[in-house]
Amino acid sequence: MPYIFAMPVHPVFVRPCIPAEVARPPQREDWIHEPKFDGYRFQIVKNGREVRLFSKSGAEYGARFPRMVDAFGDLPARAAVLDGELVFFDAKGQADFRQLHNQMRTRWPDETQLVFMIFDLLHENGADLRGVPLSERKRDLNRLCRKADVPFMRQVEISSMAPHCALTPPSSALKVSCGSASTAPMSPGQPKSG
Repeated sequence: MPYIFAMPVHPVFVRPCIPAEVARPPQREDWIHEPKFDGYRFQIVKNGREVRLFSKSGAEYGARFPRMVDAFGDLPARAAVLDGELVFFDAKGQADFRQLHNQMRTRWPDETQLVFMIFDLLHENGADLRGVPLSERKRDLNRLCRKADVPFMRQVEISSMAPHCALTPPSSALKVSCGSASTAPMSPGQPKSG
């Protein structure tokens, strides 16, 4: 795994990259696409056994998700920053934003109904990976997820084919598709389009 900085860095919350809305997805071969579920953007920041959960604005939610915090403590990495989406799946396996919103309004959300859908690895074991191409971060994320036994997490599947956003039925778990150039570094907070 390449190191971006000469000295190891501590994992911290990273302001997420904001996707840009475009009329048509890029059709270039070097782009990968992944589903955007109807959920809340979240980050998991692990440093040793300490685990913190953050919303996209940087608000901390760890105290409200004790089982999730405990489970991510077992992630097979000393330190990591995982970028993803907290999703409520109904009994049919469909993302349900209304139910997620209702759960998030309670003091103790029902963690058994929630899944952290991970789509990026921004830090691992002292290495800031944001300058590493997305394709390499996805490879490292896949390796980490295969070794992990965390019931609340799933890796988001990617495709190198341009998505058919207009064909996605409104009732499906898929909201839209997000795409990025596979060679691109992570650019926090900046909308990107093709």
